[in-house]
Amino acid sequence: MQLIPQQLLSTLGPLFRNSQLAQFRFTNQDCDSLKGLCRLMGNGFAGCMLFPHISPCEVRVLMLVYSSKKKIFMGLIPYDQSGFVSAIRQVITTRKQAMGLGGVNSGPVQIVNNKFLAWSGVMEWQEPRPDPNSCSKRWLPSHIYVNQGEILRTEQWPRKLSMQLIPQQLLTTLVPLFRNSRLVQFHFTKDLETLKSLCRIMDNGFAGCVHFSSKASCEVRVLMLLYSSEKKIFIGLIPHDQSNFVNGIRRVIANQQQVLQRNLEQEQQQRGMGG
Repeated sequence: MQLIPQQLLSTLGPLFRNSQLAQFRFTNQDCDSLKGLCRLMGNGFAGCMLFPHISPCEVRVLMLVYSSKKKIFMGLIPYDQSGFVSAIRQVITTRKQAMGLGGVNSGPVQIVNNKFLAWSGVMEWQEPRPDPNSCSKRWLPSHIYVNQGEILRTEQWPRKLSMQLIPQQLLTTLVPLFRNSRLVQFHFTKDLETLKSLCRIMDNGFAGCVHFSSKASCEVRVLMLLYSSEKKIFIGLIPHDQSNFVNGIRRVIANQQQVLQRNLEQEQQQRGMGG
């Protein structure tokens, strides 16, 4: 059994409610161990029991909760075992990410504004410069949050995401695909100057295109990052139609590169004529 803070399970409320109840009893041969378990679970922990795949039974997971008022242990066996297993694995993965190697306080906040931490890692990008041959690589620790009750499968996501900044005016052809997207919220931490620089660039009409490597075995191939200067928040859009969006964004990037190349050639020609 793995002990998990109950506050992290708030997203699983609907799955909890659709569960079969069973009562647990522990023999009091080891009274001190039982008291210790009661004390832990009475302080806001729940128990998660994952069954191994090789176990020939229908139950894959059950949860154990303790009522300090009634002094009883209750087991909840969700009817939607598949959905609950996926959800609880995300909770456990997120908790491990947040704890990190340095202890509980080394990770990001688990819940922000009633949103649940779904992924933590690093976002890397290159700031646009007047000279296309020069670049400034920047990065920030990044965290993605989803609404409570939503599940975002990030177990196979890489720890580092690469973002390409694109003028928003080039994305007008993709508006229908934007509308059919899932929304997530991004939080960036630590380097305030780098964050201010990113806010300034995106507030001046840029959007971020985050590409996932084809080697990454996850469903998401691309997501877009937008900044709202009014609300001071970063919003991620994950298009439901990933295939068409990937093709569309590739065309946009190719067109942008062609335009930059033509501008550079014209500038060089004008310099040559002026010389």
